[in-house]
Amino acid sequence: MNDNSLVISILKNNLNSITPAHQKVAMYILSFPGRVLDQTASQIAKETHTSEASVIRLTKELGFKGFTEFKIKLAKDFGAESDLPVSGNIKQEDTPELIFQKSITTDLENLKFVMDMINKDTLNQVVNELVVANKVGFFAIASSFSVAYDAYLRFSKIGLNCFATLDSSAQIMLAQSLNENDVAFAYSRSGQSRIPVKSLKIAKQNGAKTIAITQSPKSEIVEYSDLVITLPKSINNTSEAGNFSEVVPMSIINALYSAVTVRKWDESLKNIKISNALIRSEQF
Repeated sequence: MNDNSLVISILKNNLNSITPAHQKVAMYILSFPGRVLDQTASQIAKETHTSEASVIRLTKELGFKGFTEFKIKLAKDFGAESDLPVSGNIKQEDTPELIFQKSITTDLENLKFVMDMINKDTLNQVVNELVVANKVGFFAIASSFSVAYDAYLRFSKIGLNCFATLDSSAQIMLAQSLNENDVAFAYSRSGQSRIPVKSLKIAKQNGAKTIAITQSPKSEIVEYSDLVITLPKSINNTSEAGNFSEVVPMSIINALYSAVTVRKWDESLKNIKISNALIRSEQF
């Protein structure tokens, strides 16, 4: 095989030509490449409800000598740092039309991976907690704050008592104000961002239900989270760069918002009418 080929790209390119069992394994690796680096073939088989032999056969079918070489190549790709100002699959010679196509395709692929791999029980539990919460605090920093603020706007519109602030000190104070009747909801791609982690830790100590969206299932923020929604980590994006697409986490927020709205239909409809009337009065 070509040593310069990205393992993730190889998996994606062969996804439709492999057996159903191998597809299960491939989808799991595409969604959780960081987790796979710490797992054995047997552990991956257990997670995907396949066999250890299927995991090993897949790596060989893709052109690797075996599972060990596959993990070495994956670690090299996954751990490589990038200072590129755009996603790694975009080249300097690409036309605007091609860049648009690549960007949209990457987001669509990541959304499909989330649909196939996300834990449905966790989603239901998150919705349940949001429905009964007395107060919800959203926590994030830097470019990730756009997701927290979007959540704040959406849920506030249907009447949830929500709070979000970009100021780090204010986030800590918000976390301190939460109790056993409340929810602390944080978004951190790395799971190591100091303010979201500290906020969930404080909220959890005060008895609040804690929820996190992250790409890193073994990160610090998970230690203080009662419920965790894990996102796939695309090899085409740098993990902490400001250019990272927030399409997937915002889509999850939108889905949660819609689910909560359905559960609180009459109340939501009433509050949306009031909110829309107030907004229109300020716009025109």
